[in-house]
Amino acid sequence: MEFYIDPNVLHKVTKIDERADVELETPTIFAIYLTMGNYGGVKKMLNDILTKKYILQNGIEFEQFLEYGGPYDLAIVEYTEDGKEKLFSGLAYDIYVNGNIESYFYVENGVKQGQFVEFYRNGNIKLIGNMDKSAAEGYQVEFYENGVKKYESECIAGREMTFKKYDEQGNIIEQKSEPTESDLVYAKRFSSEI
Repeated sequence: MEFYIDPNVLHKVTKIDERADVELETPTIFAIYLTMGNYGGVKKMLNDILTKKYILQNGIEFEQFLEYGGPYDLAIVEYTEDGKEKLFSGLAYDIYVNGNIESYFYVENGVKQGQFVEFYRNGNIKLIGNMDKSAAEGYQVEFYENGVKKYESECIAGREMTFKKYDEQGNIIEQKSEPTESDLVYAKRFSSEI
């Protein structure tokens, strides 16, 4: 994957996705409006997106082979040959009827852990984030279908500490720049970095 910086728009990056193993009618082209502080983070997140070929070869289709089970039906499980629940670990994915990947995520011992990515039906990226114990953790970013950044946030244990919401032209329309006192109290329970 290559990134091209448009010199006319300081914070606009255009990514052309020409991965041969992603079966799209046309190459996916989308623009991502970035803040200076998150350019490297989003670029790395985009570079870490798995290919469709890799997902299909190494993952398990959630709807067909996995389900929620265990205590309170909160764990992701698979079934052994004798019909017993077993906590799943590995790469799981969902797929659209048209064959494109809908989402993928990693699971460790029945719990979502690590990168998760959602796509629009046409294959464009919808959301990139990270999970820790099935809760959003760290930087999360969502895009409009045309590829413009829609929403970004920093989370600790599933709680948004800060966020920015954008219109389809990339203008900030709402934001939370600082965590509240309540957010900080919550965060201290889950993070040693606060």
